[in-house]
Amino acid sequence: MTEPETETSHENRHRKLPPARREPDVFCWLKQTLRPPFRAVAVPIADEHLPWQFHYRVLQGNEVCQEFCGDFRQTSPAELMQQVRSTVGRLQPECLGTNAYRPADTIMSHTKPLPIASRLLPKTDRRTWFSSGRAAFAWLLQHVVRPTRIWLPTYVSPSLIDTLESGFSGLSLEFYPVDMCEERSDDPNGQAPRPKSLHVCLPDVVETDAVVQVHYFGHRFPQIDCSPAVLLDDFSHSPLPEWLESQDLPNDQSPVRRWCYGSLRKAYRVADGGCVSGCFCPLYEADAHEAAWLRLHADDWTDLREAESCMERTWKISDISSQSLAVILQTDEQRKQQARRQQQHFLQTEFPVGECVVDFGPHETPLLHLRLMSSRDERDDLKSFLANDQVFTSIHWPLHRRLRNQDRWDVRGAERLADCSLAVPICEDFTEEQLHRICESADRWKRAGASRFPDL
Repeated sequence: MTEPETETSHENRHRKLPPARREPDVFCWLKQTLRPPFRAVAVPIADEHLPWQFHYRVLQGNEVCQEFCGDFRQTSPAELMQQVRSTVGRLQPECLGTNAYRPADTIMSHTKPLPIASRLLPKTDRRTWFSSGRAAFAWLLQHVVRPTRIWLPTYVSPSLIDTLESGFSGLSLEFYPVDMCEERSDDPNGQAPRPKSLHVCLPDVVETDAVVQVHYFGHRFPQIDCSPAVLLDDFSHSPLPEWLESQDLPNDQSPVRRWCYGSLRKAYRVADGGCVSGCFCPLYEADAHEAAWLRLHADDWTDLREAESCMERTWKISDISSQSLAVILQTDEQRKQQARRQQQHFLQTEFPVGECVVDFGPHETPLLHLRLMSSRDERDDLKSFLANDQVFTSIHWPLHRRLRNQDRWDVRGAERLADCSLAVPICEDFTEEQLHRICESADRWKRAGASRFPDL
């Protein structure tokens, strides 16, 4: 004998999620898929406390092309989705199978007078957040730029190449060379050498190409002219204020030919984070953020290294964590920039071995201090010596396997940087004592190991 159904149990039964396909997502799919002159609208239900009832219309102008009405509790699995897809296939078959982006700038107009209501359009920002730089990069390629060919610099993080190989098999991947500038002088007497930098040699491109430019280590390199291709500016090594000020925004008159994106874990002490310039409404993938969890719970340097490997193995196009976003938005940018510039100047003057690869301008915020050694053996020996003194340096970047042992692309400059450069860490939280420790450790290595490296 069963108990009589009470009003409360009746309400709880009705609150159960429908099985199989999540039909409530159908309207979102319609909004994402339809393009002008068609649009989807949801007709308000008389009783707003009956959330399972639905009434959708597909309009062309003000004319109703199709209506969908019913109750999700009584809809058979996938029935509504089949009907909706059939309608889109009849009206706009070219839109089936696409997941084009919908920039919030074209959806929400904040110039209209606000209605008097409890529900108002949410405010938006000029940035779209992601869980990582590679997620931002992949989403930008998949939903906004959609090139047929993409050009990367030969001197680049292997993660970008891996992202393209794992998720963009139909996209043609090419490389353009990066090399160190030979130190030259504008002064006929040779007394005023030009600042050290890197230079690129850009190939011929077409309108359907995309070209990635990296602003290495916080140095603001001149924007390369890659017209008519789309330029993707990688600002992973710079704080947000330095790369979002000049972003392009979409409009109806001219297509955007430049987008800024990047990872936020490089320039901020956060567990995860990436960003794209412009206001979009992405549908994020579900993500447990295991790599971010491991970074937050790290006991030592090896945990942080394993977190990086974890992200290399698997990552998703998901949202940034609230903890990371809070840290970024609360960062004292002025203090951070001033401290990093002072540390770069100190290391440029006091670090006793190698030579600087990049000279930073007075308004640039260095991510790290990059030194070029005379050989790979010298660099690796110094790296091990510093690690024994608890000074952990890094290599930016090992040459990707795709670029090794081939003669299609000129990788000589990238190979020299990969084999002989060493990245010395700087951080706004380092003390003057720690900077002295770095230089003293390198000086002990120089005095102890100079006999093994005659070029010194």
